[in-house]
Amino acid sequence: MSASRRYKAPQHHGEVLADPSIEEAAKLVGPNREIRRKLLPEDLFASARRNVIDAAVGYLRENGEPVPPLNDGPLIVTGHQPELFHPGVWAKNFAAHGLARRVNGLSLNLIADSDTLKDRTIRVPTLDGDPKIYGNPNRVEALPFADPGPELPYELSTVGHLSPFFRLGKSFGKISAKWPFQPMLPDLQNHYLADPKAPIGEHFSRLRRTQERAWGCQNLELPVSRLCRTDAWAEFVAAIERRLPEFTRVYNAAIVEYRRANRVRSINHPAPLLEPGERPFWRMTASGRDRPYAAFPAGELRPRALTLTLFARLFFADLFIHGIGGGKYDEVTDAIIRGFFHCEPPAYQVLTLTAHLPFEVDGDPAADVRTQKQWAHHTRWNPQRFQVGDLKPHTMELLSRVSELIAQQPTTHHDRRQRFYQLREAKRRLSVTAELRREEWLNAALARQQTAAVLQRRDYAWVLFPEATLRPLMTQFL
Repeated sequence: MSASRRYKAPQHHGEVLADPSIEEAAKLVGPNREIRRKLLPEDLFASARRNVIDAAVGYLRENGEPVPPLNDGPLIVTGHQPELFHPGVWAKNFAAHGLARRVNGLSLNLIADSDTLKDRTIRVPTLDGDPKIYGNPNRVEALPFADPGPELPYELSTVGHLSPFFRLGKSFGKISAKWPFQPMLPDLQNHYLADPKAPIGEHFSRLRRTQERAWGCQNLELPVSRLCRTDAWAEFVAAIERRLPEFTRVYNAAIVEYRRANRVRSINHPAPLLEPGERPFWRMTASGRDRPYAAFPAGELRPRALTLTLFARLFFADLFIHGIGGGKYDEVTDAIIRGFFHCEPPAYQVLTLTAHLPFEVDGDPAADVRTQKQWAHHTRWNPQRFQVGDLKPHTMELLSRVSELIAQQPTTHHDRRQRFYQLREAKRRLSVTAELRREEWLNAALARQQTAAVLQRRDYAWVLFPEATLRPLMTQFL
């Protein structure tokens, strides 16, 4: 396995992580395409791309949405689950569109609707008071957008009925009324009424595409469930089926090496090992998905995380844009490509950004906590330096006593020892006078830090932001 790459999410609002840079990523497109051209037969190289683009065009037209102008240039691909994700994830869609324009190509977003819907809530910061007033118990609240249900893939998960969207709108309205800005959260129930039988992820994807088009970003889009109806997918499944024992060996070895290199102990990360006879896919049924141990028609199969990007990067993507998690896990995909397909893997880009909701947070709360802890340490060991204001006679006596002891210059070991104990006791008694204030100030600093942690999380859904905050962050990639 190649050297493990380290990624760290940006900490400050507006910061971008792009590895490699956007300019360098554009230079990777040509070499990546040559890797695919040498690996695939000429007819499959052309037909795989055509399959995917035709499927994406058909999907958009079925939804009554515009199709971006088509061309024969490079295909820039990204993807994610169809959830209300945070701006760092959303930035990949805009980056894909912008990079495609740079290289005179097309951009495609894969909607991973074969992944399971694990959380039916949207996390929202609640303000139990003015966010600028320290000490308020601000917290994150999970508002449900659907009734509880079994863990199903997105392609099978529906809202069921309208009431969850109504409750979400009502609850969110009460919470956001205290915010100093207007979020973009749309009228979800109206979108639901337009197509009540559509899966939950489909509602969220349509909302997102509407906003992207308004900001000048228009990608081709394709749910993975539809990708798996293409001939290109059937070719990929057949290629693995023909050499399944070899693929299983290479796949498992790559995962074991990744765990060793990254000190991962979990048996589920980055993916479980394949058992003998198990295919590296999911089999989709009417009630969910299961692990296939026999050959099934390709249309019934769905890729797992590693096989999705393996398929995309080798069969039709001229550059794939990952987030941090996908970028790390695709180190395993690189090893599989080398071990099974016997070629160097096409390069990919890792891209994300950090956006904070525009709440006002005074100063640096984390630094305030460090300062208060240092101050508490100093007042405990040198309390005579921190006595201010009108002092009580008892405090004045202790200050005088400390000064006298500090001024003394004992000459014997016994006298120095006695002076040390007397000085320590005087400082301890003097420190007690500042204990309550010290605790009060430290608690206030900790409360400020907690408030900032709530207000400045980077994983809030894009719909919670005002347009004025997000639009310039996203359109910078176009």
